[in-house]
Amino acid sequence: MAYTRRTCHKCGYRDIQPNMVQKTVKVNTGQSKASAGANTWTASLLGDKKATAAVNRSLWGTSNRKYTRTKQVWECSGRCGSKQAASQPAQRAPRLTAEEKKLQAIENQISAQDRIIDANARIAIANAKIAELDAERLANMSPGERVINSILDTLKLMLKLALWGAAGVFVLFLLFLFGIVGP
Repeated sequence: MAYTRRTCHKCGYRDIQPNMVQKTVKVNTGQSKASAGANTWTASLLGDKKATAAVNRSLWGTSNRKYTRTKQVWECSGRCGSKQAASQPAQRAPRLTAEEKKLQAIENQISAQDRIIDANARIAIANAKIAELDAERLANMSPGERVINSILDTLKLMLKLALWGAAGVFVLFLLFLFGIVGP
């Protein structure tokens, strides 16, 4: 009489069903939470109403929920994985010749360069889309909004310069305090 073979949920060892134990475990299937990414924050700072609502939901929303379900799994009845280690010897990777190693190194360099080029292309496309959206936003603004936005942009720039200046003064103070820079 043949028994059904089961696979251990923890270690992956396959054995006959009488040597395994069936257990019920809880599995996380997902979660719900309002969140706002960097793009949403940026759009909110630029005045987008839907982005502002999304940021407010992520900051003040308290409806976080995790979804779980129960699942029937099979596990080893004794020490998990001990049979697998004894029955399967460790396998070594085949040795590569010097030419194969050089070829593999060249292929790795080519694939790394391709990834860099793809990333740069995606960044260029995203920057072009941002510029297009900024131009469209400016075209839809009234003259009063343009004046207010230019004043706000000037204030933001002045605040950034002030922060950088304060950071520089702080660093100089630390250097003076530790005696690296003299009076």
